[in-house]
Amino acid sequence: NFSFDFSDGEEDEDDEGISERSLRRSPSDDEVETIEAIALFDYVGRTEKELSFKKNQIIYIFKRMNQEWWQGCLAGGNESGYVPDGYIKLKT
Repeated sequence: NFSFDFSDGEEDEDDEGISERSLRRSPSDDEVETIEAIALFDYVGRTEKELSFKKNQIIYIFKRMNQEWWQGCLAGGNESGYVPDGYIKLKT
């Protein structure tokens, strides 16, 4: 069960055009199946909204934001945020 709210009460968009509202989850989102992914490279988030991770870390993906970004969280941790598509491989 995930719960995220990175908002400060205002609706902002970051440089990628992704609004903070897109990081919030509604109760119906709990029904969405997460996808396990593996990090192909180290990635250091450029903003606090982006998830930083190391190569070979497991990331649980639960929403596709657009062609370049996913929403996810690190396995075994409380960190969550945007994940760049080119840095992960989805497990099938």
